[in-house]
Amino acid sequence: MENVFRLFGGKELKDLGEYVKQYIEKNPDVEIFVGTDSRQYKKNTKFVTVVGLLKPRKGVHIVYKKVNIKKIKDIFSRLWNEVEYSREISQYLESVISKDITIHLDIQKDHKYKSSMLHDNAVGYLKGLGYRVETKPDSWAASTAADMLCR
Repeated sequence: MENVFRLFGGKELKDLGEYVKQYIEKNPDVEIFVGTDSRQYKKNTKFVTVVGLLKPRKGVHIVYKKVNIKKIKDIFSRLWNEVEYSREISQYLESVISKDITIHLDIQKDHKYKSSMLHDNAVGYLKGLGYRVETKPDSWAASTAADMLCR
């Protein structure tokens, strides 16, 4: 997966790691969140991965990446791809910065929602890798920011 990220206005970043590193140097109290959402279209599935750089009490700066692939027909595979895209970007960022990363998952714990089928596995997997993990309704990077960019 290429790391071609863009600023919210659409400008392409040359190097996500360097961009985040410089952002942290200017804003040392920044918190880092990564989340992915997806949307089904007729012939393809679009994934949007967001890196949210949150300055406490000041707001969040968003950079994002979009990926279109052949349509994934089953919900488990599509949602697991969201988990994997977020993990991959988080591991990449960990290799260039020394800050904790929180991964936001667009899944529910409540069994009345289809996404609950992978809640425990996804959360356990990512926590086992050392990440803080938040799910709906607290996962704004995935369920709000990435969701908006997926449309």
